[in-house]
Amino acid sequence: MKGIIIFTSKTGVTQDVAKYIQSKLHFEIELVDVSKKIKEMDVSSYDFCIVGSPTYISMASKQVKDFVRSNIQTLLSRSLYIFMIGANDEVNLTETLPQSYPQEIVSHAKVSEFLGGELRYDKLGFLKRFLLQQIEKAKVKENPNHKSPSIFWDKVDQFCIDLENDLTSK
Repeated sequence: MKGIIIFTSKTGVTQDVAKYIQSKLHFEIELVDVSKKIKEMDVSSYDFCIVGSPTYISMASKQVKDFVRSNIQTLLSRSLYIFMIGANDEVNLTETLPQSYPQEIVSHAKVSEFLGGELRYDKLGFLKRFLLQQIEKAKVKENPNHKSPSIFWDKVDQFCIDLENDLTSK
């Protein structure tokens, strides 16, 4: 089986998770950053598609949303899996997925999961870095036990297991 992971990543977190998923699965998988490829890319030669996106204000990135909308018919004819990454450990997929993708894509996805996230301040511009640092400081002040967001590697591993099980059961 041949698959593709479609993603975009401003700070590298989503890309790192996509590469990890690629390394864990026992299939030939191509990684494609849609911010560097045209949205009309042909995905019809792949047996399955994994769509990964960072979240911005509880929505997938514009590049990934545009890609999904432009390729909806092909994606609906393939096994589809979705993961999301965020700088907030509290992303609610029941709200985020329908705001990000057409309902038929959300319903068609075999596995959908929020996999955590992390803040990479060194990859941000001055204003975003400053604002996020202030938000983190406020969270720590409000709750001294607050921890910065992190990738849920156990959930990433389970996502890979669920995907592999689904694909090998066919």
